[in-house]
Amino acid sequence: MGELRPFDFEQEWKERRERERLSRLTRREREVYPLLAMSNKESSTALNITESAVKFHVSNITRKLGRSRREILAKNWLERQ
Repeated sequence: MGELRPFDFEQEWKERRERERLSRLTRREREVYPLLAMSNKESSTALNITESAVKFHVSNITRKLGRSRREILAKNWLERQ
């Protein structure tokens, strides 16, 4: 049988808050979100939108998530480790 682990309420709360924040993003912002590691120019080419549109969406993403672009990238990198 598998080992039972205690439920981590703090971790569950953090994950729930993050899902809630991500649900506030528009469809286009959710398309831009995974491309945050790319330059705005690369993202605009990948999505076939203008660079200024990418900047606009990135600004909205960081405002809605309450984090800088660098903080979002660091969080995503740490989650993959």
